[in-house]
Amino acid sequence: VTTDPLELLPLGSARLSHGLPVDARSGYFQSADGKALMLFVRPHAPTSDYRADRRLIDAAAALALRLGARVPRDGRFHGGARPLGPSGEAGGAERSEITVGFTGACAFWMYYQNWLHRDMQLSTVLSGIAVLVLFGIFFRAVRALPLVALPLVVGIVWTAAAAELLYGRVNAVSLAFGTILVSIGIDVPIQLYNRLREELLGKPPLEALATTVRVLAGPSLTATLAPAAVFFACALSSYRGLGELGVLAGIGLILNWLAMLTLFPALLARLPSTWWARPAHVSRTGGLLGR
Repeated sequence: VTTDPLELLPLGSARLSHGLPVDARSGYFQSADGKALMLFVRPHAPTSDYRADRRLIDAAAALALRLGARVPRDGRFHGGARPLGPSGEAGGAERSEITVGFTGACAFWMYYQNWLHRDMQLSTVLSGIAVLVLFGIFFRAVRALPLVALPLVVGIVWTAAAAELLYGRVNAVSLAFGTILVSIGIDVPIQLYNRLREELLGKPPLEALATTVRVLAGPSLTATLAPAAVFFACALSSYRGLGELGVLAGIGLILNWLAMLTLFPALLARLPSTWWARPAHVSRTGGLLGR
């Protein structure tokens, strides 16, 4: 804008001037009717620095509030001035309310970052509910759902801690690791619980539990490392969000496997066996499913 290769600044200055000389090079722009003023601010920090953007906008909003303006909390501009009373409440006639809003790269970056955060958190919650409901329906073991949900949550928390240690903050795209962990990580408890019910056909509860963990530890680790290796390959991407997502998803799958092989059987062992020791039904060899 300040270089003005098309020599548009004089035209812009003439159009924006209204009772006050406007120097278009100063960053001071006023609408023709005098009811709107736009200030252009160039931050020192890069736009991608979310925390710096937040500090800048929060500080500007606090200053505007201190000077008597209104800053909508929803981030949207609400037109129209309302007279304020001496105490700042609407209804008086002492002064007109000024509404302050933010736009531009910093505001857009923060808006989309927050939007993605909300979406990823919602998708993780919905995925968790969906897989737990399916688990309960297929195994007819509603009482076991909290025992499955707790290790899943622990795996996500451990992965979030790893993200803080590795990156300090998580890219909005990288938050998809939560949905990935819930969707793929549920496979381990499915295999464990299915094998446990088979072992219960001929063994007492604790022995069946120990046999299940011992027999499936190696195969489940192999099955976990395969998709983890695929996700780790995403770390080669030059796109930061995808690279972080790959690393966190790979680490998360391994941590989820660790939680499932330790916390899940430990919870079962601590609870009364009548709560979970239900052997599998012997399936019939005939019928459509048998064929």
